[in-house]
Amino acid sequence: MRRLFCTIALLLLPGAVAARAGSPDIVLPAKDAYHLKYWPNNPALTAYTEWWYFNLVDTSQNVKAVLVYFITNPDQMGTAPAGGNMVAIAYTPTGVTSEVDLYPSSEFNAAYNLANVQMGSNTIQVTSDNTYQLAGASQDGALAWNLTYNREAQSFLGIDLGALGTQPWERMSWLVYMPRAGVTGQLTVNGTMYAVNGSGYHDHNWGEWIQSDILWNWAQYSQSDLWFDIYDFIGEPNGTVHVGVNGTLFEFTKSQYQIVHTKWAYDTVNHASYPIQTKFTGNNGSEQLDVLMNVSQTTPLTDDLPYPTPEYIIYEQAATYTGQVVVDGVTHKFTGDGFKEYTVNRP
Repeated sequence: MRRLFCTIALLLLPGAVAARAGSPDIVLPAKDAYHLKYWPNNPALTAYTEWWYFNLVDTSQNVKAVLVYFITNPDQMGTAPAGGNMVAIAYTPTGVTSEVDLYPSSEFNAAYNLANVQMGSNTIQVTSDNTYQLAGASQDGALAWNLTYNREAQSFLGIDLGALGTQPWERMSWLVYMPRAGVTGQLTVNGTMYAVNGSGYHDHNWGEWIQSDILWNWAQYSQSDLWFDIYDFIGEPNGTVHVGVNGTLFEFTKSQYQIVHTKWAYDTVNHASYPIQTKFTGNNGSEQLDVLMNVSQTTPLTDDLPYPTPEYIIYEQAATYTGQVVVDGVTHKFTGDGFKEYTVNRP
């Protein structure tokens, strides 16, 4: 776990599309493949990181999960930690099960033409442009999965070689290949097998950057005709929100939305506060989005450093969303389950 969070932080960064994009550029399946040998800005490959992130929600069973296939410093440059991580988190009616397994670089393999990825015995296999098969298990056997993701919304490239952080070499790219997916298969948690039939999400990040400069709010929700992703940098001018309604894509920029955390909880182990209720309001002059997020379950992802050692914490959260989107004067109300994140540097 230490290699994962000491070197690089997980998850998402903002994109840039037109406020009413309509039909974004077509994203070819190869864009979701491995990128290391094509990365043009490589003075600090010890900080190179690439991951494929997936989540799922099965509301009928109150089951949710996060799966991340993660590699850092794959060329084993210098003395920096190198290798892979398989991150698996399951939220079930009996609680949260979280595993972060380490793998040497020799047990990581990824293709450059499709998102075929292997981390130990954990695999992503592309069976068609729209269909991925995920299989694997945690090293202790607490979690196992065999899942099929079918893309149900158009992919978009959120950021391409975007500059971030304090160093001139810090850049990253971010692709949302499945803003919404149908997910079927099996998820086993502590010996209980769930036959999954729900919805999901998949994105992909790659590049070189330092974790500690970047704090964010992130939220993601989808249903059959509507989805949104909120990517907000705390205390920074960067942030954007992508929304899809009946196949039309639009966005809110940082100046067009407001995020207010209205309820908080205190993490007595890590001595940090994190939000458990958040209100979002957005208006870009044409569309409006209003969301209330209520957290149901939280998993702190840390290096397990003893307090008061400074610590970077990612609060991975399952949440219930209630709100509405107004498009062309038509109001689309929604309620359902999704995911959110909040990050903080422990003083």
